[in-house]
Amino acid sequence: MSGTDDVTREQPRTPVWRRLLLQAAIGAAGAAGSAAVTWFVYWLQHR
Repeated sequence: MSGTDDVTREQPRTPVWRRLLLQAAIGAAGAAGSAAVTWFVYWLQHR
């Protein structure tokens, strides 16, 4: 069992700020995607 602990301990742990940055980037991409779809539908309807 100690072998698996050594393996997990060797791997560098992801910093909290990088995880938050990744979540923020995913959220921003999702918001931008939905906004782009909304504008595209609006543009199609008002051509």
